[in-house]
Amino acid sequence: ICTYGFLAKNDLKKANIELNEEIIKILNPLSEDYTIMRTSTIPSMMQALAFNNSKKNKDVQLFDISKTYKNKNQAIENVEIPNEETILTIGIYGKNADFYILKGIVENVLELSGVSRYDIRREEKNPTFHPGKTANVNIGTDIIATLGEIHPIVLENYDISQKVVIAEINIDKIVKYAKNTKKYVELPKFPAVTRDIAIIVDED
Repeated sequence: ICTYGFLAKNDLKKANIELNEEIIKILNPLSEDYTIMRTSTIPSMMQALAFNNSKKNKDVQLFDISKTYKNKNQAIENVEIPNEETILTIGIYGKNADFYILKGIVENVLELSGVSRYDIRREEKNPTFHPGKTANVNIGTDIIATLGEIHPIVLENYDISQKVVIAEINIDKIVKYAKNTKKYVELPKFPAVTRDIAIIVDED
């Protein structure tokens, strides 16, 4: 899916995401629905899942690669700039909305990206997720992904009556920790022939 980097404050509240000093307000918003820059991609994913659910689409699996924006008081030439991070978001409801299926997808992403050493730790303090069905993927103290089942209150806010699982994977941090150990071998100039053809011809 493709999502906007703008949100309304109410979108964060619906996803149980705290309104704090990291939020960047837009001086000239297009409308009341786009007054702040998002600090999380979960509201955008929940909107997409809720739309599909309202259209009676079953067994939905979506992904989005987009940015979050947080105010870190950084400046270039006296101009304040936000801290931008690229996030891969995966959202599922239906028959594959299972924590362990989502965990397997996240682990495949990490493996294919060259990240092999990490810890998966239980997360109980993120109010967007179910406290007993959520985990962080850590490298040391650095959280590179969060995955789990969305909290029932958040589901109710989006009028979804079935289980939803979501993962947020920080692509920038994956790039930071990835180890490229793949070796490439030149293709053979004369590849082997694996097909045997028998032909009957006249003696002449």
